[in-house]
Amino acid sequence: MVWKKVRNLGIEAYYDLKSYPTCWVHHLAGATPLVKAWGVNPQCLSQEQLSKRPVIFLHGCFANQGCWRPLLKDLSKAPLGPFFSFNYSGIEQGLDRLQQTLEQVQQLYTRHGVPEVEVDLVGHSLGAITSAYYALLHTHALPPGLRIRRVISVAGRLRIQETSWDFPYRDIRGFIDQIHESYIEGEHDLDLHVVAGSADRLVPIESVCIHDDPTRTLVVPNRGHLAVLYSSAFGEKLLEWLKD
Repeated sequence: MVWKKVRNLGIEAYYDLKSYPTCWVHHLAGATPLVKAWGVNPQCLSQEQLSKRPVIFLHGCFANQGCWRPLLKDLSKAPLGPFFSFNYSGIEQGLDRLQQTLEQVQQLYTRHGVPEVEVDLVGHSLGAITSAYYALLHTHALPPGLRIRRVISVAGRLRIQETSWDFPYRDIRGFIDQIHESYIEGEHDLDLHVVAGSADRLVPIESVCIHDDPTRTLVVPNRGHLAVLYSSAFGEKLLEWLKD
């Protein structure tokens, strides 16, 4: 039993440490205009893109839009809608930037003769909290003709669990409590998909998985808070969900 725990800790540490160089390389690129070369935030759309749902990606705390680069590289090969992302700091600014981006997406589609648009949101960590909060409690601000169809929450703390690692979330506990209460008790049609890493010490599975639908849940074995984002299991499942 002890050996198994030591082995699992070693596996978890390996994947998390392996992710950090990747994360920071793309983090540096995400802070520069290079991100435009990835095909993110397009100013014009093809007819094929206009027939697909746009996807907005929200990074986590202490990161930026560069963290999505490995995923976007693979997703761009699939027949999906256009991708959008932005940099922000803190949930309040994240909500404001998300509002601005949604308005820009709606204006872009309207300019191309498509007045009604459904959008998917994909968020990691704080980005997941921001996405879920907006979709459940802030949709009154949505531009006319625009609807959030789905939120994909990756390692997002959507329910408070008292742990020794919950201190980064204490300042935004009010937001998290409102998300959980609104999702469980409120009237909504949000299609919420959740992704957790079984080795995530920062955000345990119980905080991520707030519903019991296996078709909308992915738990990635031996992956921590950051490594889950770069796992092949998540990449494959994300593509499957976005195609749906």
